[in-house]
Amino acid sequence: KAITKERAIQLAKNTVKSFEQQVNKSILLPMTQNQFDAMVLLCYNIGESGFARSSVVRNFNAGNLQKAADSFLLWNKAGGKVSKGLTNRRKKERELFLTK
Repeated sequence: KAITKERAIQLAKNTVKSFEQQVNKSILLPMTQNQFDAMVLLCYNIGESGFARSSVVRNFNAGNLQKAADSFLLWNKAGGKVSKGLTNRRKKERELFLTK
């Protein structure tokens, strides 16, 4: 049975909420909306515990924004192998993170 567009939007919002909460819990310094959005996308893709332990979080909280941005690119493997799709996704998230 198909769901309505409104129901799909509500389901997406509910799904994203826990990832938004994890980013807010993990990040100790002020962040821009683009930085927040990029980190929520990463958190959604690598999981809450992976995100909390990530070099993205460590570098951001240390105040090294460039190193935090570059750390997105490390999350590009599936099954231990570099994935072109994940590499492209991480580049886009890094780009969003760096956008003023």
